[in-house]
Amino acid sequence: MTTTRANLDWHTGPDMIAPRRAVSVLVPNPELASDLPRLSCIRQFSDPGVGTPDMGTYVFVVVSLLELPHVAAFTREANQRHHLRGLFVRDDLNSHLLPQILQRANLRTVNSLVVHSDPAVPGRVLRAFCMGAEDSLLADVRVIRDRLFLLSASGETLEILMGEHPALRTIPQPDRHRFEVASDGAYVHWPTSDIHLDLQEARVFLDPEERERVRARTAQGTGRFGRAVAAQRRRHGLRQRDVPGLSERQVRRYEQGARVPLSSLRLLARAHGMDLDTYLDEVAALA
Repeated sequence: MTTTRANLDWHTGPDMIAPRRAVSVLVPNPELASDLPRLSCIRQFSDPGVGTPDMGTYVFVVVSLLELPHVAAFTREANQRHHLRGLFVRDDLNSHLLPQILQRANLRTVNSLVVHSDPAVPGRVLRAFCMGAEDSLLADVRVIRDRLFLLSASGETLEILMGEHPALRTIPQPDRHRFEVASDGAYVHWPTSDIHLDLQEARVFLDPEERERVRARTAQGTGRFGRAVAAQRRRHGLRQRDVPGLSERQVRRYEQGARVPLSSLRLLARAHGMDLDTYLDEVAALA
């Protein structure tokens, strides 16, 4: 599934978005601080001695590798309070020392660690958390050999074998590393092939259950869907009471336009002697 999307650019100023949350960011390094977005929902501070009691429940730390010991006490406290949402460590020439420095700083149990080389990664995550959209926006993207790794702003990692994806496998090998991530994390784009991929599309590809849910929602996007369900039932000589697992009242409500949950669609398909995909295809044709 590929689409062409407009870039939802949130860089035009702090008043261009309506944040749902306030986030706090410890960033002792002025150079790293300059990479972060200037938005009213983001509170930046540089002194780890401030402590976490008034930081709220969305706390982030942005540092270089060698600054980890300096922020260790703050990070541990935020983590123990379950307020830490991200510890971002810039991947630099000393990244091979990360295990040793984490051990020295006693930060081995921090689950929200993100090591990154793209300076835009922390900003994408902060914007996503401001909007409450961390589950649907990208933080980082990597291609390693023939595998695509997508990291969501919430920390979920998805892995796709590019040779198995219908669109991604058409990207020439030399171009697979030549991608762009939208500034807001909405999608990753390969310009030479004009292929876009977002998190939802990746989940649909990887998870058959999610694919069925998306297809069911899409099929019901028209008001004609309920009438098509009724027409399909009549074509098969079924009465509203003849769907095992569903009451006559439920079937009547669905045929009158109520949204049909995935579990009920499966029962309808089974009553018609079909799998779900075939049933939805026939209902779509009638609609």
